[in-house]
Amino acid sequence: MRNLPGRVARFATLALGATLLSAHVGSPDAVFEGRAGPYGVRVIVKAPPVIPARAEVIVRVTEGRGVTRVVAAPYIWNGGDAGAPPPDALARVAGDSSLWSGQLWIMAPTSYSIRVTVAGAAGEGTAAVPFAALPTRVLGMDRGLALGLAAFGALLVAGFVTLVGVASSEATLEPGVAVDASRRRRGWIARGAAAGIVTALLVLGRLWWGAEEAAYARNVYAPTRALVSVGAEGGARRLALAIDTATLHRRRASPLIPDHGRMMHLFAIREDLGAMAHLHPAMRDSLHFAGALPDLPPGRYRVFADVVRETGYAETLVGAFAHDGGGPATPVADRDDATFTGAPTGATVRFADGSTLTRTGAATPLRAGAEATLAFVLRDATGAERPVEPYLGMAAHAVVVRDAFDVFVHLHPVGTASMAAQRALLERTAADTARGALARRLAADTLHAGHGMDAERLPGRFAFPYAFPKAGRYRVWVQFRIDGAVRTAAFEVRVA
Repeated sequence: MRNLPGRVARFATLALGATLLSAHVGSPDAVFEGRAGPYGVRVIVKAPPVIPARAEVIVRVTEGRGVTRVVAAPYIWNGGDAGAPPPDALARVAGDSSLWSGQLWIMAPTSYSIRVTVAGAAGEGTAAVPFAALPTRVLGMDRGLALGLAAFGALLVAGFVTLVGVASSEATLEPGVAVDASRRRRGWIARGAAAGIVTALLVLGRLWWGAEEAAYARNVYAPTRALVSVGAEGGARRLALAIDTATLHRRRASPLIPDHGRMMHLFAIREDLGAMAHLHPAMRDSLHFAGALPDLPPGRYRVFADVVRETGYAETLVGAFAHDGGGPATPVADRDDATFTGAPTGATVRFADGSTLTRTGAATPLRAGAEATLAFVLRDATGAERPVEPYLGMAAHAVVVRDAFDVFVHLHPVGTASMAAQRALLERTAADTARGALARRLAADTLHAGHGMDAERLPGRFAFPYAFPKAGRYRVWVQFRIDGAVRTAAFEVRVA
């Protein structure tokens, strides 16, 4: 344990070079809904604010009975099976037979796959939940504890100085012999020397601790910034994004991999929440992206850009740009790009063809920190449920933003987890130790397989599991595809 703060700071510097999983702005917890073999599960991994620390794991078995055991273990992104600790058993929560909880030690700030294994009457199954472990703040000491330790330390110092003085003046005297002036003077000199040495050690220790604390604080997570600009190019309005290397947390950023067939998912949201664009600029190199900016109303826009790295780190870049509405008209050219302008109209949104998207359970109150489900159903003009076409490989996507812009998350029906991050964590092999090897393999697989642009139909009833991190007012945009076109609906959600 000697020099623990120094090791923590070095881990923060080095492991952030390997990076993490889901750095959605202001939403550090991981939420996953899927299957563990024959069982349906919803897993919430609550991120601790510092590393090393224990992360709380909550597992709700949503489908399947007779569950007798639930265990979980953290698998570090480059550790393999041999690098994982033995799984810890989760305990059943009293009063809820479907809910299990426990804690896992997370020792380094990096990317993990939390493997949750459920066993019961139907057999055994495992779910892999991508999780970003990263420090988000420096913890301070409780004032009462600090005062108590200071008083105890002062007592120890006083006792030490007294013992040194007494030992120097009286230790060699025979019992009953009085201390003469010379010995008394020698004792006070020894006390002064001891006090000086202790003071010097305390000052040096404080300077060392301050340096270690500052080093750790420099590695506390903050979103990487992007420099965003808008201009005209080739008769069209263009948006360019450059990753600001001054705010990169990683000394060596790992290569990007495609997520839902795209290297970047960019969301431009006007500051009054009245307009939103979901775009997919092309990657020019590892730091620069560019693409068409479709027609949007003028205003100042916040930018949240999602990218995934081969380490399993799904990073959200943040930026802003001002748009005056001028320049050449630029229609949406990419079939996966979409824009929306307007305000929420209630729990049901009606489209021009008479179809509706309704948020079910809208009357149920939401509370910060509690598991929640944003559920929706799409119906045609006759009221019958209407299927959707895959949009970027899924039935629907949701964008959630708090009105203060301190919370942003891009949700899928499986939760906050990026499928590309999950693949990177699960499919990494010994052959992928070379930097970029896994990224090239995953990119080739994506190019060969495509990303959901077929004629398949998916149910028009979908839900997004989430745990709102803060109370307040949120805007939720839900996007799906019908007849080849992406549709967007806006909803307002209040969290107590």
